[in-house]
Amino acid sequence: MALFDDGGVLTELLEALSSADPERRRVALIELGDVAEPMARTHVLAALGDPEATVREAAIRALVEIDGAGCAAALVAALEDEAEPVRHAAAEALADGGAAGADALLIQRIGHPDAFVREAVLRALTNLRCGAALEPALLALGSDPEARVRQAAAAMLGWLRDGRAVRGLMAACGDPGAAVRRAAVGALIFARDQVVRETVLAVLRDPDWQVRETAAQVLGKIGVGEDIAPLIAAMADPYWQVRAKAAETLGKSGRAEAIPALAEALEHPVSNLRKSATAALGEIAHPDAMPFLAARCDDPDPDVRKLNRWARARIRED
Repeated sequence: MALFDDGGVLTELLEALSSADPERRRVALIELGDVAEPMARTHVLAALGDPEATVREAAIRALVEIDGAGCAAALVAALEDEAEPVRHAAAEALADGGAAGADALLIQRIGHPDAFVREAVLRALTNLRCGAALEPALLALGSDPEARVRQAAAAMLGWLRDGRAVRGLMAACGDPGAAVRRAAVGALIFARDQVVRETVLAVLRDPDWQVRETAAQVLGKIGVGEDIAPLIAAMADPYWQVRAKAAETLGKSGRAEAIPALAEALEHPVSNLRKSATAALGEIAHPDAMPFLAARCDDPDPDVRKLNRWARARIRED
């Protein structure tokens, strides 16, 4: 780069990497990352062996900026660094796109003895959509002792969108970990057969409200089928967030039998739920919803009033 050629900046920064002062080495790596000079790649890689953890962490961040597409092997190795900040920097870099070309290295470590490494490689594999990771990820989902690893496996399988993962994901909807169940039901968003729908509908009774919320949202994507009774029941959920997602999905169903439950939500103190219910009634666009909407046309929230006008106009048009 001209900046280095004209001012000798590259030479100065590379010399700083040999300094006895670890702070000077760290700062030099930060500056090398800022200018992203490819000529510095070899020197930055060497800094991954620096005795100071702060320097190794800076080297990882600089390496990603300098050669994000070609540093995967070094990042994978850094997952086993003795210093936690270095391991986390490597995991973050891999998950953010630094894993390209490292499929085999990552898959080999899905069974690593360290749970942190297992989780990190599964998250790194998520964006790669690597078919070869299917079986190891399914094994991790069904048997890993750490919930965070099973959660990462479920998320990865969701991105893979392979029908062979459906059975394992449905089974994971009964996992003892709420975060795992939420990831598993969310991952089923690509599957649209009736058995999957029945599984997701059953998750609307999960003890964790965030899992129930995700199930209601997924049903809006995969379709609710003929039985909307569980969704109507979800309109009485103790958490308004679950009700809001259930309302959105009921709106997409177009089913008039959902109108009474949606109409009741028009009276809820949380405006976000009133918005979802109003929009759902507009989506259904059945004349039976008109009296309920007319009674709430003066809602205190301007967004709800706007949706109310839209919903009533849709019913009149139909």
